[in-house]
Amino acid sequence: MAKIAREVAGFVALPVRFQCPSVFPEAVAHYIYLRPDEPKLPSIESPQSLFLVNIPITTTEQHLRHLFAGQLSAGRIKRVDFSGDTRNPNIPGENVPMAKNSKKRKRATSSALELELETATLPETWDRSIHPSGSHAVVVFVDRPSMEASLKAARKAARLGTTIIWGEGIETRVPPLGLRRYQAHHTMRYPSRKELLSSVDSYMSAYGRMEEARSREEAKKRQQPDEEGFITVTKGARGGVVRKEDAKELGQKQKEKEKETGIENFYRFQMREMRKEQQGELMRKFEEDKRRVAEMRKRRGRIVVVVEMVALYTTEILDLCPSMVKGEYNSSVAMGTVLPGLAPIPIGWGTFESDKNLHFFLQAFHEMVQEVPDMDQLTRMLAEMHFKSAEMCDELTKNCGKPAGTMYGFHVTTQHGKLARDNPWTTTWEEYFVRNMTCMLDHDEKEGGPRAARDGGVATTSFREGHLSALAPYGN
Repeated sequence: MAKIAREVAGFVALPVRFQCPSVFPEAVAHYIYLRPDEPKLPSIESPQSLFLVNIPITTTEQHLRHLFAGQLSAGRIKRVDFSGDTRNPNIPGENVPMAKNSKKRKRATSSALELELETATLPETWDRSIHPSGSHAVVVFVDRPSMEASLKAARKAARLGTTIIWGEGIETRVPPLGLRRYQAHHTMRYPSRKELLSSVDSYMSAYGRMEEARSREEAKKRQQPDEEGFITVTKGARGGVVRKEDAKELGQKQKEKEKETGIENFYRFQMREMRKEQQGELMRKFEEDKRRVAEMRKRRGRIVVVVEMVALYTTEILDLCPSMVKGEYNSSVAMGTVLPGLAPIPIGWGTFESDKNLHFFLQAFHEMVQEVPDMDQLTRMLAEMHFKSAEMCDELTKNCGKPAGTMYGFHVTTQHGKLARDNPWTTTWEEYFVRNMTCMLDHDEKEGGPRAARDGGVATTSFREGHLSALAPYGN
């Protein structure tokens, strides 16, 4: 059987199984692909949403609530938006019901009421929807931690191969399928007279409110001068005579506006010239930004040599420099082979001909930022590097003198400051760990004096006696 990838193009592949009917007793596996929602036009709910692809055709909101809150024991769901829904959650106020008994209520605009009319429908004739194959949905959680916990639980279930039966435990809470679905559809095709009247009355009431809002907006335009002091002419009867107080207030606003703008922007041709100057300024800034981007693209990929002057005071440090740059180069090559992109591409290392005590290590240019990296992403990449390095052991150690079989170590001596780590090949992880720790403890005694005088020599003695049994669970 082919191995199914746990992640595909950034999507977590979550396996679910359908309940076995009597006519087809063989279990069927289905994969739902999910990742954090990243729409082209993000909203305030995007950071707390998951984007699901290839959902089962019989999916309901109750199925997804049960999957994340019950079967995965993760976050709580606020709302589910399926593909093809007529509701648009990004439109303010569309999904917010109006208070029925509110005494003070802000008047809705004509555009908002027009959207309400477009979403109005007749009574439903199906008790649940059937989605096309390969449909998607956006699951909005109550907060971002709930979304992150759900994504983490789905990734864990995919890694462990946890068996998830789709819809198990909610059979009585969702409308049935099969023959009973069509029996319910036949009944719902003929709604009661009361239900039809309620639907039509709601539509006509919203239409009446929209017409009233349009009339109020047009009447306001007839009495409100625009930026240039003109009154907009609209269809319909003229408004009544403006009150003296309103006319005085409008005149005062116009005077204040003239003081702010000045006489230079009074005439139309002056305003045209001002707009042209603003457009020209924007174009100049745009061209300047284009030039900067072009220069950045030209610099991308070049090798930038950064020479850092280091004061070398002792012969001991001077002798370690070749080992430092050689170990750093070989380590970067191995990391780039296992997981490309984890570190800058290594170019080479060597010694300057003009000064045999000066050594270098070159890498491809990588533009740095001042931000702290995402700790979750960084730790995941490090864990992935260690897992893949074990799988690619033979490829990485080809022509390096490693004995056959699974071994632990590295073919080049690396440096931890002044501490040289020989990384000898060992057959077990425990032996490799003990050798490195013993090397570090010896170096500590060399620099700081005998350890027995400080802690009784317990740590050094334990490692030198070869107490490996306590480390066995970690090596496996």
